[in-house]
Amino acid sequence: MSDSEYDAAVERVRAHGVQVNEVEFSPGNARSAYVADPDHNIVEFWTWDVRQGNPGAPSAISEGVFGL
Repeated sequence: MSDSEYDAAVERVRAHGVQVNEVEFSPGNARSAYVADPDHNIVEFWTWDVRQGNPGAPSAISEGVFGL
């Protein structure tokens, strides 16, 4: 998804009061957002085209994101 589509999706989810955890891959390469749906499945939105290979090392954007 494009950066503008990503930003709109994250804003829309947050507007509904849902917690969004964000991660950035290599400085400026890609971003991903993780949310839990009503059935507690984790859903991911991200800006990386997987055909481009590895986006680089992840680092947390959101405070409190662990396990990176």
